[in-house]
Order: sequence, then C-alpha cells, then structure tokens
Amino acid sequence: MSASDDAAVQIDASQLRSSLRLCFGPEQADSLAALCRRDETDPIRSLAPVIRAARTLYSLRRIVAPLVGRQADAPLRPRFGLTAESALALALHLGLGFDSRLLGRLFNQSPADIGASLQQARRFAESERTDPCPEFASLIGRHRDLWMDRSEQITLLQHVTICEECRHTLDVARATDARLLATIEAQASQLSPLRTRKQYPLVVLANPAILWLGASLAAVVLLTGLLFGANRLLPSSHHATPLTAPTSAQPLSGWLLEASGTGAVDAVDLPTGQRRLLVPGVS
Repeated sequence: MSASDDAAVQIDASQLRSSLRLCFGPEQADSLAALCRRDETDPIRSLAPVIRAARTLYSLRRIVAPLVGRQADAPLRPRFGLTAESALALALHLGLGFDSRLLGRLFNQSPADIGASLQQARRFAESERTDPCPEFASLIGRHRDLWMDRSEQITLLQHVTICEECRHTLDVARATDARLLATIEAQASQLSPLRTRKQYPLVVLANPAILWLGASLAAVVLLTGLLFGANRLLPSSHHATPLTAPTSAQPLSGWLLEASGTGAVDAVDLPTGQRRLLVPGVS
C-alpha cells in the first residue's frame, strides 16, 4: 500500500466506536467517535479530531485514575504506565486494521516505534507477563502488521524458532489480539444508533489550543498534589514553641475601685493595698 492508496481505507463507524471502547467507557467512546470527519477522504485527516480529543481525555483520566480508582471496564483503560498513544494505536490496529504506516502518520512515529507501542499496550491486556528479547519486542508488536516487509517477517520467524521466550511472547500476543478482536466484534453487534449530540461535551478537546491548555492544567494540578503530599509526609524543619508562664510578675500600678452591697465605693491603691473610702454606704 502506498501513500496514494490511503483514500481507499474506509473508516467504519461501528468499528471505530467498538475500537475506542477498548480504551474508554461506552459514553466516552461514542462521544469521541462522533468527532470523526465523515466528509474527509483521507483517513488520517478524518480521524485527526478524534485522536486529539482521545489523547487529551486519556491522559487526563490516567492522571486522576489513582485518585478515583477503576473508571471503566475496558481492557486498555487509562492507568499509570500505559500511554494514550500505545492504547489508541492497538485499538485502531485491531479494530480498523490500520498498519504501522497509517499509525505512524497518526502519531508521528516510525514503524519500529509503533511496534514498541503496540507491544506495550498488549502487556497491559495480557493475562500473563512476558519478557522478549529487547531487540525483537518491536517486531513481535508488529506481528500482524501488513506493512512489515518480507525480510522483517523472516527475521522474526527465524528468531522465534530458536528463542523460547520470544516464541512464548508471540503466542501470548496472538492470544491477546484474538481476545480483543472478539471484544470488538461483540461490541459492534450490540451498538445502538450514534447520537451526534453527544459530541459537544468533548468537541473542545479536539481543539489544539484546548489540548495544550488541558495538558498544562493537568500538569499544574499534578504538581500541586505532589508538593502538597510531600509537604505532609516530609518532616518539618519548624518546631513548635511551648507556651510558658512569665518568669516574673510585672509590678502593679494604679487604683482599683470596689463597690459593696450597701453602695459604698472604695479605692484601692494597687502597689500598697491601701484603701480609701470615696462614697459612704447606706446603713
């Protein structure tokens, strides 16, 4: 497939919605899918607002995930360590059949980087951990990539015949893909008609300026939280000063007036204690 053949790639609305549900809840996935530009023939330009909004939303929800807990029962849901690019790349790779060249255009990455991203996303969806040879992880990530040339395919197949760990990783990746594809197909068969009015809460996320503002705001919130937490956990350099009674009493001065029940008023000299009758009482 050449660059001029991109227009032949059709984006199925149901497949797009089902693919996005690997990363988001149903309401969010449908709102994002509604941003797709149906009037564009180039799939990259058609998906551009979807990807911008999805990356922003995914990144923001990944930041708050530790605070609010599990947000959606999605295999590639936002969580620490899984980037938005990796999760979305795998979702579109499986759901829309995008190869590494198309994904590279979407995310501005090389085929090798796309392979690494695909393999990273699979690790979060796999039922068991794998540890392939680092130099072959990207090729394993692209094992179903139609853009992989013949020499790369031969290199991968020759290696997995002699490397047990990479062969096991490839088997797990294939099983993971099969499970995710089954999830996409099951979702696609149960979709209700897309209500385009749902795009409005998320349409601002497709704006590059809002994308930058949202990322900046998220960074500020995260930094503030980290600084607040560190301030609470780290020992303080300030020590409380205990309150103590004065070491010596200050000398008293002046007069104190006292009134009795009979109406008499006395003046008391505070330094000496001497009393003087000012107003006699009534007997």
